[in-house]
Amino acid sequence: MENEIKHSEYFTIEGKGQETVQIYFYKEIGYENFDKEKICSETFCQQLDAIPQERQVILRMNSCGGSFPDGLAIAHKILERGNVICHIDGLCASAASVVAAACDRVIASEGASLLIHNTRGSVINRESKDIRNLADAMDDVSDRMADIYVRKTGKTFEEIKSLMDKGERLTARQALDLGLVDEIKQLIPPRFKPDRVTCQETQEQMKKEDKKPEMTADVEPQEQNAAELLARANAAEAKIKEMEAKEKEAAEKAAAELLARANDAEAKMKEMEKKAQEAEDKMKAMRNEQIAALVNDA
Repeated sequence: MENEIKHSEYFTIEGKGQETVQIYFYKEIGYENFDKEKICSETFCQQLDAIPQERQVILRMNSCGGSFPDGLAIAHKILERGNVICHIDGLCASAASVVAAACDRVIASEGASLLIHNTRGSVINRESKDIRNLADAMDDVSDRMADIYVRKTGKTFEEIKSLMDKGERLTARQALDLGLVDEIKQLIPPRFKPDRVTCQETQEQMKKEDKKPEMTADVEPQEQNAAELLARANAAEAKIKEMEAKEKEAAEKAAAELLARANDAEAKMKEMEKKAQEAEDKMKAMRNEQIAALVNDA
């Protein structure tokens, strides 16, 4: 039976008529009513529900993350369904790492990278009470994410929160050591990566025999794939840095606005106090004049 391929505005599903179904999770996670070019939890979960549970799902991952609540919802749906294996082809950052951690097994390409950190948000044009409520909500989402990391790695909640506080990028090998990844898939077979001694000996032997090394036809495509994945990872990293810079700029702007409002309120308070003092002094002067007039009349 030929694969039935579904192209949606969010992601691509291949092989719905086969025993194994592949989902290409190659975009940012976002809200459906905010950006149609992003993967939203509602549409993704509906599509996942449409796949029979007995069929194994391969989630091909290359995402810089995005909306934490939507990522958490997708992760919970994957945990509920089960029978999902994640292949990290390039980048698995931020909210996307929670989605990967919810899968039964995580296989990363040797050039892949992961990033876990606490929830981030914007406080532009918000009142102080709204900022406090937002901070509490962000802390709660971060804790729920940490629970999924703990489930995946077997580490303590405190250890995971310490890693999230650092917010450092992890190589595939580091993620494997932490338990976020179960297996590393080599992009280039070992026969094309000999150690220096073996390579030197081989070259010397070839010179003696006046032979040129024989290379198989699939080396160049594999190297091209590795270069392409590295380019995608670098592009995603640049995008993350750009997003972080924008968030920092927005936070600084909001802080400056709050400080300006506070200074303005303080100035107005001092002006009101000054006017009140002037009114009180005027009342005292009027009372003194009245008392003096009464004394003179007496």
